[in-house]
Amino acid sequence: MNYHTDLANRLPPGVRNAAYMIDWELTKGGRTDVPRLVDVTVPMRDDESGFVRFVFEIASGILIALGWYRTPAHYERAEYREDAVKNICTKACAIFKDHFFIKNFETIRTCAEDLVANARDCGLPVQLIDVRLTETGEFGENIGILLEIETLAHNLRYRTIFLTASDKETLKLKFSYEMDSVKHFVDARSHLKANGAHGTIDLLALNTLKISGRLDCDLRSMIDKLKITNRNDEELFWKFGRITSKSNKYKDVHWNENCLIINNIVLPDVVCAGALGRPVTDLIEGPAFSSNMMIIKVNTWPEEGLEFSKVTLDLPKYFFNINSNRIWPVPSRRTPPLR
Repeated sequence: MNYHTDLANRLPPGVRNAAYMIDWELTKGGRTDVPRLVDVTVPMRDDESGFVRFVFEIASGILIALGWYRTPAHYERAEYREDAVKNICTKACAIFKDHFFIKNFETIRTCAEDLVANARDCGLPVQLIDVRLTETGEFGENIGILLEIETLAHNLRYRTIFLTASDKETLKLKFSYEMDSVKHFVDARSHLKANGAHGTIDLLALNTLKISGRLDCDLRSMIDKLKITNRNDEELFWKFGRITSKSNKYKDVHWNENCLIINNIVLPDVVCAGALGRPVTDLIEGPAFSSNMMIIKVNTWPEEGLEFSKVTLDLPKYFFNINSNRIWPVPSRRTPPLR
């Protein structure tokens, strides 16, 4: 059998049975002109929404993971398992016999290698990890190519990202979009290093962490994460090396980064105009808001049933260093020292 016993032993029973059934279906009668089942991937134990993937080799060095978008629990049902096995085998054999996929794969793999090499020549930190075929579409009805690369993320740490494409032009557009962000990440990382900081944080996010009572702990935990939800159910996330926040905790007030939504309040035009350049605390009170958060734009929607005001803030920014627990102002005309 192509399917190895030591691999099968770590699979849930239903998935293991499906793998044996696939292997038998493909190789019955001593057939050799078929794709080869080489691996099965299952989600982590605590990931109930993850999908099972059956990995086939359809040509030398060319793999595709098929799974019909189903979780391990689906394979515990015998009637579903039999149907799924037939569909997966049919799709794997169709791809194996269609030379278009192999030719297209080689074309896009060469394109991916060139894109990564050119980016590295420009000084961007990016590494090609893998290129393989993949299911695309809402129900896996299409076949595309998956590019796996390692590069910087919004927290300025390395991460793995995946790009899917069916042709070179689509891949070039998606890769260029990612590299545009990486250029900003590189600049932000250099700026932080020059100032001895691990990141910056805006004042609204900083106040949010202070209120939770876990400022140092949460800052430390965010270094290797793109986002966290604190004990008050408020979301803290990275954006180009800066920590910002999002909150839907309060009934009539919520925010995303520097955009504040006040529900069920329609501000008169004269109030909107007069609020510009004023502290947000002149308009609304709350422990997360400070008098040095200035209003730079106000919009109001008076439609019945959808009454709210949108306030855009200029938020002071602060450097932070998790080793020294130091937090200090990013140079600005109005960013005050922390008290």
